[in-house]
Order: sequence, then C-alpha cells, then structure tokens
Amino acid sequence: TLNRCPSEREVILYYDECMLTYSNRNILSTLNTNGGIILYNTKNVTSNQIGFSDLVLPTLSQAAIEASRNFRKFDARKVNFTALESVYGLVQCTPDLTTRDCLSCLQQNFNQLRTDRVGGRLLVPSCSSRYELYAFYNESAVRTPQPQLDSAPPPPPRPGKGGNSTVIIIAVVVPITVLFLVFVAVFIVRSKKTRTLHETEPLTEDKDDITTAGSLQFDFKAIEAATDNFSKNNELGQGGFGAVYKGTFPSGVQVAVKRLSKTSGQGEREFENEVVVVAKLQHRNLVRLLGFCLEGEEKLLVYEYVPNKSLD
Repeated sequence: TLNRCPSEREVILYYDECMLTYSNRNILSTLNTNGGIILYNTKNVTSNQIGFSDLVLPTLSQAAIEASRNFRKFDARKVNFTALESVYGLVQCTPDLTTRDCLSCLQQNFNQLRTDRVGGRLLVPSCSSRYELYAFYNESAVRTPQPQLDSAPPPPPRPGKGGNSTVIIIAVVVPITVLFLVFVAVFIVRSKKTRTLHETEPLTEDKDDITTAGSLQFDFKAIEAATDNFSKNNELGQGGFGAVYKGTFPSGVQVAVKRLSKTSGQGEREFENEVVVVAKLQHRNLVRLLGFCLEGEEKLLVYEYVPNKSLD
C-alpha cells in the first residue's frame, strides 16, 4: 500500500477476500459510503429478467437484515433461480458499525446495483454486497435453517355420542402427549449441543480473538517515536499498572499510551484477550481503547487522548 500510494493520507484497497484501509482521521464506528466501486459481470440475463431481479433484491435485503443483527456483520445466502441454476448472495459491513448504520449502508448499496447482469458487486468503505450465479464464497459459512415441526392434523369426526367422547379425548390427550415427547426430544438434543459447544468453544474463541486482536496491534517503533522514546516530558502520570505517556503520530493524531509494568506476570494470550474485551466496550465515561503493542517484555495499551481523563 505504501509503495502504491506513498503520499496519500487516506487509502482503501479492495480484494476478493479482504479490505485494507488507513487514514489520518478517526474511521472507527463511522458510516462512510463515499467513493464506491461498482463491478458487473459482462454477461446479461437472457431470460426472465424480471424474475431474476425479483429474486436477487429480496435475497440481498433479507441477508442485509440478518447481517446487521449479528456480531460479525456478515450473511450469505443461496436461492434457486431455475432447476439448474442458483443465485448466490453475500453482504457484509465492517464489524464496528451499529445495526442501524450497517443496514442503512447495505440498503444504499442495493439502490445502486443493477440486476440485469448475471453478477454484480458494489464496494464502499463501510460495507459491500455481491451476487453471482456461482458459489464465489465458502458455502460452509451459510447456515442451514432449522426445519419447523408441522402441527398435528385434527382427528376425523366419528358419529354417535360415544364416538364424540372418544374424539374429544383423543383430540386432547394425543396432542399433549406429542408435544410433551417433542419437548423432551428437543431438550435432550439441545443439552447435547450445549455440552458439545462448551467442550469445543475455547478453540473457536481463541482463534477469533487472535484475529481480532491482530487488527488492533500497533507497531512498537511507531509508538516509541510518537512518545519521543517515552520521555519524561511526555509522561502524563503514574497509574496502578504503569506509567502513562502522551504520544503524537506524524499524522497529528494524539494518543495516550499506558506502559504496563514488566512485572505484571500476565501472558501474551491473556493480554490479547483482555484487549479484545476492553476494545468492545463503548461508554461515554470510558476512554476508548484504540489498540495495543507487544514487543519483547513490553506491553503497551494505546488509548484515545482525552485531557484530564484517567486510564485506571
């Protein structure tokens, strides 16, 4: 990126599987739909264009609602177009967006997408959407909806008073028995799934936390330069866990850097996990954590610089 755009203060690079961006201003938790890129497949829809359009847009809209609600801000779907063809759709927002901003960003995307081509893609800094007639993503990421249980049909009527009494008893007892058995079966299945999830969950969470923590990591040399090698002139004070320094990056962005004590005894994994948890917290009375740095025995926390605010 630096080789391609050495003098730019704000850069966004789009790839098939990821996006890279940096800026000299705060871009976190900020909706940005400027500078969009639209890409289309060169082939037109040759038959049933209206049916194709009526299938693509609702599919992407449903995916947008689901993506805006979940933690990863991501959803992918597959629906049948013909007996031999399926439409694959994928929408995604940057995870720092709120539910409202994510949905707004994706809906603006759909208003600009043409559906007369067999494939299309729209990319903006805060979100992206794409549809194709082939699987352009890993299908294992698509969640299969759970089948719904059909309600039990009513028993056929029988003539006679005795028959009516029998019908009433069957109509009451049988559904209750069926519902009870279904409840027991669902409880057993969910208990097994919960037990399996608890047994396997730590590996999944570790992997996700490491990936998330990596996106928050600062370069030690950059922090060292920003704080003038942790000079006394930049020291803001001493806390319970170490000294706090004011730092200024070449772009003019000011930060507060907490240099944790080397005798804290906290391991790198515990440190990264704590950073991920704290970075997710948002409150008007909390100073926002921007990231961290690990370099040898050094453990640094990088906060938004707010005058007269404590980091303890």
